Amino acid sequence: MPNRSVLAETTATVKVSSRGAARLKNGHVWVYRSDIVSAEGIPPGALVSVADERGRFLGTALYSSASQIAIRMLSHQPVRDLTALLRQRIAAAIAYREKLVHDTDAYRVVFSEGDFLPGLIVDRYNDILSLQVLTQAMHGDAVRQTVTSALAEQFKPAAILERVDERVRELEELPPRPSGLLMGEKTSTMYSMNGVRFHYAGLEGQKTGAFLDQRENYAAAAQYASGEALDVCCYQGGFALHLAPRCSKVTGVDSSRPALEVAEQNAALNQHEIEWIEAN
Repeated sequence: MPNRSVLAETTATVKVSSRGAARLKNGHVWVYRSDIVSAEGIPPGALVSVADERGRFLGTALYSSASQIAIRMLSHQPVRDLTALLRQRIAAAIAYREKLVHDTDAYRVVFSEGDFLPGLIVDRYNDILSLQVLTQAMHGDAVRQTVTSALAEQFKPAAILERVDERVRELEELPPRPSGLLMGEKTSTMYSMNGVRFHYAGLEGQKTGAFLDQRENYAAAAQYASGEALDVCCYQGGFALHLAPRCSKVTGVDSSRPALEVAEQNAALNQHEIEWIEAN
């Protein structure tokens, strides 16, 4: 099990090879297991200092005892208070997204390494937050509590839930864990994207519930749409719903009946007539 005291000051040191040290100095944030020189006795998910073979300090990282990505860097400086660092970086990620994201209340809030929070994904769907934990360190009770409380303070959401990726958990040798609520009782809501409304069921569907990374592509496709349109592998109808106001006929095709049922609900929510076909 991951170390419950990961929020404590770093005491253990992992030494990396010259190749691993060179990667870090060049800006990479991972060290693979093949470049670990010594990590004896370090518990899963520990906060560690990273040094080269001569013992020269390279930074602070989160350690995985199982993954081929053994080291995920947090900082090139010593980290004395991980709780404060996590809260600071979550707040910075939220502030940055608020500057960039417009015309939607559904978007990715935390991008793991992209926000210097390796192993943590957080998506917002209106008043529900959905998170994924992808590493031993982020799975630890103390870290999970810090993340949940920081998100609750920033957003005041109706609920925070966790979507579990079992494949990733197996790679990290984490115990099985069901998807479920971490805070609150609400698991479904509605959200808006580019003026289009969607149903959201937090514990169902793919990814964390929707393909939020397609928001700008949905809007771009709608600009060029006319005549008849076909949305293949449509899932819950993201492209089809954006094309419908500009096209004389729109057809959505997907192999998943549950996804198409949500697509039908989304079409009704937006008062669009769209043909949905279950096919592979």
